[in-house]
Amino acid sequence: ESNRVCNALALLQCVASHQSTRNLFLSAHTPLFLYPFLNTVNKSRPFEYLRLTSLGVIGALVKMDDSDVISFLLNTEIIPLCLRIMEMGTELSKTVATFIVQKVLLDPTGLSYICETADRFYAVSVTLEVDKTCELSHCSAGIHCSCQHGIATACDEARATLCAEPG
Repeated sequence: ESNRVCNALALLQCVASHQSTRNLFLSAHTPLFLYPFLNTVNKSRPFEYLRLTSLGVIGALVKMDDSDVISFLLNTEIIPLCLRIMEMGTELSKTVATFIVQKVLLDPTGLSYICETADRFYAVSVTLEVDKTCELSHCSAGIHCSCQHGIATACDEARATLCAEPG
């Protein structure tokens, strides 16, 4: 059963990544149908495939560097879902969730959203272990280290801005 759903999600990924259908995909709030798969804590293989394929659809959306996509995802609370997956998912799911968070942080709207409240900033920085360096021995893929480094850089800039003396 999960294979069929994953196949359907792969089609949605194509729709999400195509420039002429992406806005319609968002207007229909289609990504919201993926959130139950992202929200599950079941670690069995079928659920992990559903989680990973759903992350792939969201990843296809953020890959296009579109602020409208970032705004939509922020309004639908994608960050808490990705942070939880980064804490409890498989290595591949963690990598895709990290990529999504990185793309959000690298967008000015996304970075502003994360830095809007101390709680949000703290949740992201704790999950990312911003104060620790990423060593290759701790990462299964170079892309994961790259995402960690990019996010740490964005958070360092945000922290400097938040802690700057008014003047």
